[in-house]
Amino acid sequence: MLLHDGDQIMVGNIQLDVLHTPGHTPEHLSFIVTDRPRGAGPMGIVTGDFVFVGDVGRPDLLERAAGLSDTMEAGARTLFRSLERFRALPDHLQVWPGHGAGSACGKALGAVPSSTVGYEKRSNWGVAETDEASFVAAVLEGQPEPPRYFAAMKRINRDGPPVLGQMPVARRLGATDVLAGASMSSRWIVDLRPARQFADGFIAGSLSLPYAKSFSTWTGSIIPVTDELVLMSDGDDDAVRWAVRDLSRIGFDRILGWVDASEALHAWREAGHALQTVPQLSVTDVASTRADGAATVVDVRGRTEWDAGHLGGAMHIPLGDLRQRWHELPTTPLLVHCQSGARSAVATSLLHRLGRTDAVDIRGGFTAWRAAGLRLSGQVE
Repeated sequence: MLLHDGDQIMVGNIQLDVLHTPGHTPEHLSFIVTDRPRGAGPMGIVTGDFVFVGDVGRPDLLERAAGLSDTMEAGARTLFRSLERFRALPDHLQVWPGHGAGSACGKALGAVPSSTVGYEKRSNWGVAETDEASFVAAVLEGQPEPPRYFAAMKRINRDGPPVLGQMPVARRLGATDVLAGASMSSRWIVDLRPARQFADGFIAGSLSLPYAKSFSTWTGSIIPVTDELVLMSDGDDDAVRWAVRDLSRIGFDRILGWVDASEALHAWREAGHALQTVPQLSVTDVASTRADGAATVVDVRGRTEWDAGHLGGAMHIPLGDLRQRWHELPTTPLLVHCQSGARSAVATSLLHRLGRTDAVDIRGGFTAWRAAGLRLSGQVE
């Protein structure tokens, strides 16, 4: 069913009035919600990716993720006009956005799940800005790198997703069955365990992606949506269930199942294979390790973080680009870091899968480097 601005939908006694709010995408819709039996008028607005708590939807994805050139500024100006409609809504309306903190659909999303129109008028920088030129400049500045799966999601949104019939459920797999396909390039063992446990011993070719708020972002940025996934967990059924749910929401339908980590690691050793490990390096040891070009520091943070300050002589490849750009890396050993250590653990495991077993994870990342008072390059020097 195609919807247009001003259309009305009844779901039982709940009335949904369609509001066209383009900007984040040209077709974006919001829905004003009215509980008809109560007869007190609208009670809230479902804003999706239009207005978040503390932020607004980014208008640059058509250009940066889907490759449609010269659409960012036009999208920003369209978003500004949509926000003029939002500001005209009654202050008492509740605001129910589609995302919270951790989403890449904005740059400053709040962790609180809902708000009100009146509160967002006061506290949301994007809603409060009434000068169009200032808004356009601000909304396009400092946006994080779009996850690579966004391009696939644009296609799915346009063509429609496959009909699954029900929410997917990952079945438990036997360890020996999983290990038989561990070396397939189109099959990924996604290890949900904490990064430190992964570093102490993992199956060759597996990827460290602990279940956390950015799990789907990094999974979708690194793994092709058409590849097969096997989840590996330390027995945390909740983590498996939430991971499957999050992956299905970004188009991953080829989840073969999950395997218990202790069983899989035992089977791997019983088959005669040694567990792999990720070497760790403290920030104070980086200088001596990279002396005379003996090693290369690889910074996997985002562009905004890099521009704010970085290690002199480091090579910058954001984590979301690493699988596509790893061939640019020199042959010297790699010292990998991010801001605090979470992304570098993912990056190092990916590099090991790609054959760069000389990749080392710098503990504590840029935060530890700066806390130690070591020399920087960039604006914070």
